[in-house]
Amino acid sequence: LNSARDADLLLCMVDAAKDHLLANRFDPDKIRVVKPGVDTSVFFPGEQEHSTPTVVFISPLAPNKGIDIVLAAMKIVQVHIPEARLLVAGRGPLEPEVRQAQADPKQNVELMGSLDAFEVGELLRSGSVFVTAPRPTWKWEEQFGLAYVEAQACGLPVVTTRCGSNEEAIAPGNDLISDYSVEAIADKIIYWLTHRTERTAQGEANAVWARTNHDLLTQCRAMGQAFTDIEALNGR
Repeated sequence: LNSARDADLLLCMVDAAKDHLLANRFDPDKIRVVKPGVDTSVFFPGEQEHSTPTVVFISPLAPNKGIDIVLAAMKIVQVHIPEARLLVAGRGPLEPEVRQAQADPKQNVELMGSLDAFEVGELLRSGSVFVTAPRPTWKWEEQFGLAYVEAQACGLPVVTTRCGSNEEAIAPGNDLISDYSVEAIADKIIYWLTHRTERTAQGEANAVWARTNHDLLTQCRAMGQAFTDIEALNGR
């Protein structure tokens, strides 16, 4: 950390990073926060809602991302909403668990594999709610979570667990659960799948929030302004 003290610009992707620098007595005039952006020409809401209640998980299939928790939660969801399905995009060490769930017709799980940005956008627009369940390890915590912003840009409510600074990637009104309770996650999924009016309203609010705060071109301009500010500060 101390090796950065001579830098002209300290560019942070989250407010938590700025707070960490300030706590370590870095010069606040050198610090700028520019959060990640998404291409809103790729990630945008669908024109109509699909009739099948669909939960979408997009993340590495690893324990720290919580696909095992989501699979367990979906079993509870399907007790109340038998037709609910889970679409999973990603690769990782827990892929065999997802394939096992996919092989069971009662679980209604489909593994989509690795997708490009356009395919991710299409997948999100086919969904009703976006779900992940990250949990920290001894060396990792969620820092932001671009998939949250992509999902919100596509008009989906978000259900996830609090981890690291991921609250910075989530608009007000979504569900940020403070523990890793399978039951709590299932309850929130059930709520969004069974409350269409509220789901639509939150999805619309999410899309506006994502365009306002995380449009890629806007964030690129903000990054350029950060460099301009520092050059002016240094009299260049």
